[in-house]
Amino acid sequence: MHSSEPAARFGSGFGSESRQRDNFLARLFGIFSEHVVTTWCDCPHAPYVNIGRPTLREPGQSHGHTLDFTLRHRQSGRLYAAEMKCWITWANYRYLRLTEAAQLIGLAEPAFVKFLALARDRAACQVFAGGLPTWTEPSWCGVQRRNRAGLPQSPSVSLTSSPSRTW
Repeated sequence: MHSSEPAARFGSGFGSESRQRDNFLARLFGIFSEHVVTTWCDCPHAPYVNIGRPTLREPGQSHGHTLDFTLRHRQSGRLYAAEMKCWITWANYRYLRLTEAAQLIGLAEPAFVKFLALARDRAACQVFAGGLPTWTEPSWCGVQRRNRAGLPQSPSVSLTSSPSRTW
């Protein structure tokens, strides 16, 4: 089985004649997608442990934006602030598969904008995990390794935990 076959099979469940059906399935998948990563991190064989949701704050600010996961690599102890997106039907299925940095251009969600700023400039935000300041590498669940958007080399977390591809 080629690595693209599971993704192709998943994608074939959308883009039907019924937009209402596709939106329902997308919302259903979105509800459980974070749970899948959390459950995967609970497995002792997974390379990462989820230690909670990180908050990004601009220096000097008391409030920030919360992301999805703080992942700690079991072997190295390195921490990664991670954001996961589930935009299956949005923009006519443009984000069904995130395969290139150009897909991120123009996204304006405040937490995601802050996340990208952190990826480009480590000093752009302070990262808090469990209410305590910490140092993390930015990463994005679902997007493979970087580079054209200015995202640093970092692991992706896929549902199959297959090796990342460079994009």
